[in-house]
Amino acid sequence: SMTLEQRRGEVAMLDLNSNMASMSLLEYHIGQWHINRNLIEGSSDIKQFDKLLEEVEELRLSLDGDLTPIDDLGDIMVVLINIAHRNNLTLHDCMAHAYDEIKERKGQMVNGLFVKERSKA
Repeated sequence: SMTLEQRRGEVAMLDLNSNMASMSLLEYHIGQWHINRNLIEGSSDIKQFDKLLEEVEELRLSLDGDLTPIDDLGDIMVVLINIAHRNNLTLHDCMAHAYDEIKERKGQMVNGLFVKERSKA
């Protein structure tokens, strides 16, 4: 029979799998939203990049004004999905790639930012 810790771990994994599945489904629906509005064929990476800059600036204004960033972060992710999909990628692909790059990274905090250690050549 399972210990309480093992059961908790199993529930946490089910939760994680459920969240991952719903994220993938949401990304799929947002991708379809772009297709239905001709924002893949009818746009370009650079036009979507310009849109991303607009959304990032809105995030700056929200953070500067002590407002919740939920709207701005969502809008940024919608544009990132567009750019990812037009390059045959998913957000999962991009995050997995980024995590693989940073997971072993060492460094230190400097003025509230993480500064990575230089690799010894």
